Amino acid sequence: MVDGISSSKPAPLQVPGAAEGSRTAKLPRPSVASLPEAALSREASGIARDMAARSPVDTARVADVKARIDSGTFRVQPERIAEAMIAHERGAPKVR
Repeated sequence: MVDGISSSKPAPLQVPGAAEGSRTAKLPRPSVASLPEAALSREASGIARDMAARSPVDTARVADVKARIDSGTFRVQPERIAEAMIAHERGAPKVR
């Protein structure tokens, strides 16, 4: 059964390392160098810098596709679309 709501104050939170009567404590923090994620974080930062340096869109290819659509020469290839979708689901490299 659930107790009713009362106006009594909850018990104070006990924080390890806090002085008696203090609400805060200085908890030890591990150094960044000791964390296994630190190396991964540096690598991720490098990847992010590389990605920011280049355009996420192949603008030349987009212009080519637009031109072919406008001229009526763009051909939809369902087989290639299906192959790319299957490869994506399998985690395979991108099909062009």
